[in-house]
Amino acid sequence: HSLQIGAAGPLVGKHLLEVKQGCRKALRHARTLPVGVLGVNRIGMEQTGLLLSARGDEVATALDEFNRGYLRATNRLAGLPEVRRYIASDADRQKAEPAVAAILNAWQAPDSNLRGIGILDASGTVVMGTEEPLAGQSLAFYDYVQEALRGSPVISNFHFAGRAIESVPTVAYVAPVKDAKGRVLGGVVLWVRAASLWKVLDDRNEKAGEKSFSVMFDQFGVRIAHSYSKEIVFHPGGRLDPWAVDAMVAGRRFGEKTREFLEAPREFPAQFDRARTASPDTQVFRGYAPVNQSWNLGVARRLKTVPWTLFYMIPERSLEAPIETLAERVALVAVVVIFFALLIGFAIARGILKPIAAVSKAAEALGKGDLRARSEVASGDEIGRLGLVFDATAERLEAMIESEKQTHMSLQAAVSEYTAFAEKAGSGDLTARLNTDAGHITGRLGLALNKMVESLSALAVPLKQSASVLASSSSEILATTTQVASSAAQTASAVSETTATVEEVKQTAQVASQKAKYVSESAQKVSQVSQTGRKSVEEAVQGMHRIQEQMDSIAQSIVRLSEHSQAIGELIATVNDLAEQSNLLAVNAAIEAAKAGEQGKGFAVVAQEVKSLAEQSRQATAQVRTILGDIQKATGAAVLATEQGSKAVEAGVRQSTQTGESIRLLAESIGEAAQAATQIAASSQQQMVGMDQVAQAMDNIKQASAQNVAGTRQAEAAARNLHELGQRLTELAAQYKV
Repeated sequence: HSLQIGAAGPLVGKHLLEVKQGCRKALRHARTLPVGVLGVNRIGMEQTGLLLSARGDEVATALDEFNRGYLRATNRLAGLPEVRRYIASDADRQKAEPAVAAILNAWQAPDSNLRGIGILDASGTVVMGTEEPLAGQSLAFYDYVQEALRGSPVISNFHFAGRAIESVPTVAYVAPVKDAKGRVLGGVVLWVRAASLWKVLDDRNEKAGEKSFSVMFDQFGVRIAHSYSKEIVFHPGGRLDPWAVDAMVAGRRFGEKTREFLEAPREFPAQFDRARTASPDTQVFRGYAPVNQSWNLGVARRLKTVPWTLFYMIPERSLEAPIETLAERVALVAVVVIFFALLIGFAIARGILKPIAAVSKAAEALGKGDLRARSEVASGDEIGRLGLVFDATAERLEAMIESEKQTHMSLQAAVSEYTAFAEKAGSGDLTARLNTDAGHITGRLGLALNKMVESLSALAVPLKQSASVLASSSSEILATTTQVASSAAQTASAVSETTATVEEVKQTAQVASQKAKYVSESAQKVSQVSQTGRKSVEEAVQGMHRIQEQMDSIAQSIVRLSEHSQAIGELIATVNDLAEQSNLLAVNAAIEAAKAGEQGKGFAVVAQEVKSLAEQSRQATAQVRTILGDIQKATGAAVLATEQGSKAVEAGVRQSTQTGESIRLLAESIGEAAQAATQIAASSQQQMVGMDQVAQAMDNIKQASAQNVAGTRQAEAAARNLHELGQRLTELAAQYKV
């Protein structure tokens, strides 16, 4: 850089060194100035944090909705009556198998995300599934299966399929199957491919800037998803506790490679620590990523459906790229300055000292940043022309720098305008518009953003209308469902009271049946006694010498007959009361059946049958009472005949004949009484059968009422959820100003 030309050599060398130092200062100034002006400042960091937070919330919400959708599908499948009956009955399982298999195949066919569906019994064994190798396999060693069989729906962690199935990363959604009393009969499992969850992350890459991506960890600190690199999935973000590694190896979480994955961490302490804590910090953090081998900014979001932690990240160099671009442009200008400065230096070396000194001074001033510096060389030789060229170059350089300043100011104004526009649009004001002047530096971008906001505004109007209609409809549905639930509860209470009354009537009918049986047995005994008396009279006719002794026997028999007649009278009164109570019960039952409507028609038929049986019992009681009167009259006549026989033995034959005739009539009357008592017993038995039918019908009505109440409560809960959704949509739509 130093030249020796005649006597002026030392001076020329000195000026060239000054030119070189000035150019170096200009280059350093060009490299450091844009970073100081346009570097990532506090406001830029805040905007970056807001953007990362918004994208993190978006991805976490999408994952939660994915999980809720498949968990709802599992609950619906577990609630199907065909599935419940299939698990509950071993005897009918073979008959119901084709129908249940058709349901499972129809459920899986339209969904490519499903790897398979299985039905478990109470022990956790697969009794049916769309994957034949799993049939008969016990899955009770899985923690999520045990939890589901205890009665709670559950979502498993990422794991590999069992040995019978190819090693497919899977997430299991399990719901218990319960009977009407809430007892767990088994469970239903939906195995979903992990790739479908990974796609939720992959589709949202670069939403916060160039090379932005998503990572997800489970509660143990194991990396279960990465939207850019699948090679580090299933590797932890740090060293795991030995007991945790042993537990996952024992459960074969990742098949044969479980220990290989878990003992080879891809360390990222900032993510690993946040994933293992109970409540991760949601602020922006900085960490060195093992995938892109660079520093990244990110935010953490804990999912609501499972204890997984999502991280949305962006490399720092993606934020610095615009700054580097501008710095390169300024550096290029500085290189041009250096180039021309060197040319000027070499020209000075070949000229005279004064023009060289002038040009050197101007170049030094230009190198220090004084763009107004000029050489002002007026000679007409080569050095003069070089001075003119230098001055023209300085003017063009000044114009270029001025243009860059104007461009920078325009960019700053555009950034401010776009920031204000984004804040308005983000707060819901869709009436904001950008300057779309063709001469504007960002006119085309403004047109595109305005078009986007207009599209959002067009969508917001029907959204508001739909939200309003949904809120109104859900309110009406909720009110109707609440009223229906209240009515169903009242109906269930009335059915319970009626069932208790029917049980009391059934007990009364049992007592009546026992008493009717006792009446029948007593009538049979009386018939036997009458036969004995008739035989005694025949013997009296044959031997009058024994008439006195037989008269005493007849007198005693007649006394016992009178006692039995009194007992029969008491039983008849009891049966008559029972018939009246049964008639009253039948009337009450008919009234309750009319209140029950369609469900009480069967009960009304039973009540009519009870009333008919009560009427038959009343008629039979009247007949028995008439016959009993005849018996009592015959008994009085027999007593009178016995007294007369004792006073006059000579008239014994005639009196014995009369007594025989009376006893014959008595036997016939007692036979009729016995037949009537038998009819009463049969009627009481029929009444018992009818009461059993009434009790069974009331039990069925009670079960139906309980099911109706449960169904109505579910409908009320669904309507309440729909109402809340309508309110949230209305609130969201109200935030947009169109």
